[in-house]
Amino acid sequence: MTLRFLVAAAAAALLLLVRPLTPGLIVWTAVTCALVIAVLALLSRPPSQVSQLKDSAGEAGWELATIDARGSHHPPRS
Repeated sequence: MTLRFLVAAAAAALLLLVRPLTPGLIVWTAVTCALVIAVLALLSRPPSQVSQLKDSAGEAGWELATIDARGSHHPPRS
């Protein structure tokens, strides 16, 4: 939660310090802030949630594709 606060505070400071404010600056600041917060939320999830997702997908009969450390895509095994 602290990182989200820092990102929001940085976006607010940017909007307070930059003049003139334009609609584009406001929108892109909000979009960038939202994307950074979303990435932080994804990165802060514990690994157990990912394994639970895989387990529940397996129980439902779904196969999940995987991506290795080099970014290579591996389709589900059949």
